[in-house]
Amino acid sequence: MTTNPGGPIILTLTEWAENNISAIYKATTQNAFNSAFNAFVADDAHITVNGHELTREKYRQLLQDQTGLENENVTFSGAVGVLKKKDNSLGLAGNAGIFYKATGNLVNIRSLSPAPLRIITSSLNITVVQVGTSETRVVSAVNQVVLTEDSPNVLPTPQ
Repeated sequence: MTTNPGGPIILTLTEWAENNISAIYKATTQNAFNSAFNAFVADDAHITVNGHELTREKYRQLLQDQTGLENENVTFSGAVGVLKKKDNSLGLAGNAGIFYKATGNLVNIRSLSPAPLRIITSSLNITVVQVGTSETRVVSAVNQVVLTEDSPNVLPTPQ
């Protein structure tokens, strides 16, 4: 974190990205998800996932399909951020790479058996831009590699 003289504490690129990623995955309502997504991804963002270009709306749907799990947990195992050199007096713009894993149980409303565990592993590279002269920033480019796995429904073994 850095301090903006006379203003609020400004998060580093990686802290900002991790906070926004967590907010997306931990959103429990449609409004919370929309707010988190809109605060993170610019309207005109260029998005590539697993080598395929996606529209912003398709990316929103992809992330939304990965969220809404019970006991959602997001862990970050690595992050690096490089600030943009020019026109970046507040230190808001630049590039960041974040490696994270999101896990949670799929909602299993049809049976009393344990719900399968969903594991989302991702390497996310983003370009972050400052919006005007404000302290607001958004992601203008996404290049993400993501793997979603569902573990089998395993019942505990009686002892």
